[in-house]
Amino acid sequence: LNLLMDKESTRSWAAYKLGNLYMKGFGVEKDINKAVGYMELSATHGNYMAKVNLASCYYTGTGKPKDLNKALALLIEADNYYLLKGEYTKIIEKIRKEIEQSN
Repeated sequence: LNLLMDKESTRSWAAYKLGNLYMKGFGVEKDINKAVGYMELSATHGNYMAKVNLASCYYTGTGKPKDLNKALALLIEADNYYLLKGEYTKIIEKIRKEIEQSN
């Protein structure tokens, strides 16, 4: 972790961490809506892990209406992060197949 992150990165990371706390109920009452809100804020600022978590929410319909297209788009964005390139290929292909089958 780079301790000299800029303000935007710091806010994004903090929002991601808060989202995780609310998602799991660690130290706070579990609140999926707050968790998703913080994940959306973090993802908007480019946090790839928040994008992965949001993709999961859209995929399962947890805290968001189920939306395979949004889940797919978020996973592709996260997968393009240079450290993760190709990390989510299998799940991306699985979601693409599910979308094709539903059409």
